[in-house]
Amino acid sequence: MHNRKLITFICDNCGCEAQKPLSEYIRNKKLGRHNFCCRTCSCTFKNKLYKNNLSDAQKQCQQQIKEYCYNRKDEWTPYR
Repeated sequence: MHNRKLITFICDNCGCEAQKPLSEYIRNKKLGRHNFCCRTCSCTFKNKLYKNNLSDAQKQCQQQIKEYCYNRKDEWTPYR
């Protein structure tokens, strides 16, 4: 693998210690991004952030999409 310097950091989601290349860590800090120990933590953090920031219109839109998606059963469904 590459001979890159590693840094030990604290995950912004779960609080575990992890390692990543120093250059990636610095780049994330410079761009205002969070650092995570794994992809799972990245996704859970994003989902928590996304759910908390939804406006009422967006929530209503999501509900309408869910209702429409489940309304696909009719007499012609097996033939599509």
